[in-house]
Amino acid sequence: MTNTKDKLNEAKHFLEEMKRVSSNLDKFRYELTAFLAASRSLTQIMQKEFSGKNGFIEWYSRQQNEMENNPTLKYLLRQRNNLETVSSRAIGVYRVMTEVSLGDRSIISCCCY
Repeated sequence: MTNTKDKLNEAKHFLEEMKRVSSNLDKFRYELTAFLAASRSLTQIMQKEFSGKNGFIEWYSRQQNEMENNPTLKYLLRQRNNLETVSSRAIGVYRVMTEVSLGDRSIISCCCY
């Protein structure tokens, strides 16, 4: 298993835990914090692991452009960055669950239902 796949599995684990504990806001917040951290480090691990592979730099550059223009990913990155300077309580779980849109679904519907 690659390091990238392992980190992806970790992020999926925390996402599943968010679903499981969705009725408990504190537990949901803890899992959200872990999910955001694992998700953010996923791209960094992928770059380190595959930067020497033929075509990766070009492929990843296109992916970065897409990610940078995705409002949901920008919001999640901001929330993850907030964790670096403030506690996870400052994220405002209610805001995260209601404001983030994943297409025509909210993050709470994607994560918890």
